[in-house]
Amino acid sequence: RPFIPGIKILDALAASGLRSIRYLNEIPGINQIIVNDLDPAAVQLAHDNIRLNQVDVSRIQPQQGDAISVLYSNRQEMQFDKKLNNQARRKQFDVIDLDPYGSASP
Repeated sequence: RPFIPGIKILDALAASGLRSIRYLNEIPGINQIIVNDLDPAAVQLAHDNIRLNQVDVSRIQPQQGDAISVLYSNRQEMQFDKKLNNQARRKQFDVIDLDPYGSASP
């Protein structure tokens, strides 16, 4: 995937993806959100919510995976591309949301 300037977000424990959809609708400058959850049923629900809310699918990507594995697989050093006037190509995230959806609180 080519570098596109903007914010890259990982919603690591996304469940239904509703928070990711809200981020995309309310925060300017987002170019990519990874909507991740370990539970395949939650990932399917995220796909359904993205479709039902008519979200731009070029900027949001539901996936099933372990949050730690996703973090490790995206931790490369910044690289520079002369064709992009030395703007950094990044695989890393700008924002990582680790709040599990529906977590218990006292």
